[in-house]
Amino acid sequence: MAPKGTPDATTSTTTTATAAERAPSRTYTDEDITGLKSKNAEVIQANKALRDKLKAFEGLDPDEVRAAIQAKAHAEEEQARRAGEFDKLKDKLIKAHEVERATWTSRYDRMRARAYDRDVVAAGRAALAPVTVTPESVDLLLPHLKQRVKMVEDEQGDFAVVVTDDRGDPAIKGPKGDPMTIADLVEEMAKDKRFALAFKGMGAKGSGTTSSSTGNYTIRSLKDLTSDAQKVAFIQEHGLAAFKALPAA
Repeated sequence: MAPKGTPDATTSTTTTATAAERAPSRTYTDEDITGLKSKNAEVIQANKALRDKLKAFEGLDPDEVRAAIQAKAHAEEEQARRAGEFDKLKDKLIKAHEVERATWTSRYDRMRARAYDRDVVAAGRAALAPVTVTPESVDLLLPHLKQRVKMVEDEQGDFAVVVTDDRGDPAIKGPKGDPMTIADLVEEMAKDKRFALAFKGMGAKGSGTTSSSTGNYTIRSLKDLTSDAQKVAFIQEHGLAAFKALPAA
């Protein structure tokens, strides 16, 4: 006989059987089974893919991998820093080149100006001096001469003097079309009525009468002096009093 308060085997079996009878029963359909099989296949495939990825890391030390990643990051930072320094160096070289270029450009301009003074201004003065009335006439005529003369650089880097026409094209003379020289230009200017009074043998003769290479004409008033060059030449030839004595028209 079992002690008091202790359930005997018969009572325990009866209780368990009663609980089992109370539990609801589950019936699985073919659809449920198919879904479970499909889900199980997905899990198996995912595990296989994961194992395949892990194979690439087999034999690697995690600490070594971490150190390699850090080294790569440091190398990339160093490369970026050097790239920044290269940009600074490039900017510095560009500025230095610009300064050097400006220096050479300035030097070239000075050389060109010296060549112009030597080959144009000096040659113009030399050609004008013997045929003008006074030394001041040379200074008066020189700007007009310079307007017709330019410097041209040839393929060898030498400067050549070129006399131009009114359109700026190279001026020629004679039937052969030879290039006009500064001496030829001075001769042409001497025949120009605007400059005639500044040249010897073409100024005023006597009282109010002026002769030129193209004929005689009379200066009766200021109106007959059509340019500042003629006025200056008249004053140099006859004096300021004679110039003031001329009527306005």
